[in-house]
Amino acid sequence: MWLGDVRIHARADTSTPLFVGVAATSDVDGYLGDVSRDTLRDFRVGRAVLRTTDGGAPATPPSDQTFWVAQAIGTDATLTWDLEDGDWTIVLMRADGTTGVSADVSTGAEPAHPRRRGRGPLRPRRPVPAGRRPAHRHPGRSATRRQQ
Repeated sequence: MWLGDVRIHARADTSTPLFVGVAATSDVDGYLGDVSRDTLRDFRVGRAVLRTTDGGAPATPPSDQTFWVAQAIGTDATLTWDLEDGDWTIVLMRADGTTGVSADVSTGAEPAHPRRRGRGPLRPRRPVPAGRRPAHRHPGRSATRRQQ
């Protein structure tokens, strides 16, 4: 897997708390089956491309569900999740389940290289002076020499 932690930050445009959650797609599909919603399909030239599904409100607030593997609630909510293999869906909705979400959302992820995990931040390699070879090579890294 090439991604480690995934972060989703949502800041509400109103005083209504937001819910941000991650769950298996099959669980989200069951929960949101007949619920009115917009689904992000693409992002083009700074604009979200949404698919609208008509329906009603959810029977219960999202935080009442037990299937979320990660969740955050608040007017300034940040969810951090260690990405796992599987089919996952991220949900952003009002914490009380009512319609009308308005928020600024940002996302981010950290790379997770199996050999780097738990070793701290990546550090840049020292440059190899022209005309000299590196003393050793690391598997998966390349070393080059520039001809002058």
